[in-house]
Amino acid sequence: MQGLYCCAKPIITLTTQELYQLFGAQIYNVVFYHLNNVEETEEVTQDVFVAAHFQREQFRGQAQWGTYLYRIAVNKCIDRLRARERRAKWLKWVPWQDTHAVQSIPADSEAVSPTEHKLQWLLNEMDELPISQRTAFLLMKMEGKTQREVADIMDLSPKAVESLVQRAMASLKKKSKFFEGLDQ
Repeated sequence: MQGLYCCAKPIITLTTQELYQLFGAQIYNVVFYHLNNVEETEEVTQDVFVAAHFQREQFRGQAQWGTYLYRIAVNKCIDRLRARERRAKWLKWVPWQDTHAVQSIPADSEAVSPTEHKLQWLLNEMDELPISQRTAFLLMKMEGKTQREVADIMDLSPKAVESLVQRAMASLKKKSKFFEGLDQ
């Protein structure tokens, strides 16, 4: 259960390890969908729970713990993506630096299924979306969060979330018809 209480024990009294057991997989997924890199995902996921541990006293109970953790995760992802962008701009001026990025899903077409190809295409195309569109899209469409939950996580109105998701979907559809069923 992801509300304020779990196992008849208030979530505020749970250890960091217990919080990780409750929310770790969900936070890992949302971070991976943002960063599309296993190593960074593991690092940021750990950072989320460390931050939650140290910010526990600041938790006012205005949102559920899951929402609070998602907000920390999304903010850490945004920070990481901005750092990547700054680094990429810098690397343009450093010709000797190896800028080859490791792919999360193998590029060998015989080694992956059509579903994995679609996922890789989607993750690559999502990298081109503005961060707010990417976040709203992945939380609603890939994580199955409701519009209200996404609004709480992103600290936006539900209407703003709806608009972000619609713009993300329109952008993805415009780039390719490869990903069928994007509306569902």
